[in-house]
Amino acid sequence: MIDSTTWRDFLDHAISESRPSRYVTSPFDDEFVLQEASRLGVDVSDHIFRIDSSRIRHIISRHGKPVHEPAVGQIQLTTWHLEEIPQVLLKPHRVLLAPKFKQGTPALCRCRDYFEEGVANVIVELRLTNQGKYLVFQTMYWRRPG
Repeated sequence: MIDSTTWRDFLDHAISESRPSRYVTSPFDDEFVLQEASRLGVDVSDHIFRIDSSRIRHIISRHGKPVHEPAVGQIQLTTWHLEEIPQVLLKPHRVLLAPKFKQGTPALCRCRDYFEEGVANVIVELRLTNQGKYLVFQTMYWRRPG
């Protein structure tokens, strides 16, 4: 569960300060996500989401540019799009395999349709650490509708 007030506070901090911070959720148990990931051969049970403030700044600097995004069929991201991250993470319409990261760790793309606004795509990387199992948020981009 992601509390909207706490999420907004995290976004404000991530955008305005360079000091690192993290947003961590409790383990999720959405049956659709668990089944879809399992179908793809990925076990995400007992994983928690971890979102580092540097990834929010990456989205703003990389996917918030009006010049770059339209050229690749994507929408320039705004604060409104960032506020939708919890919905895409916790209640996606589709779960797909994404290309593995350099370290060979698996990744999932969680997609949520916003019809008039396009399709939100969030990439998370699966990581096992001494502290637990994480789905680490990497990036977000939006494809144009249609």
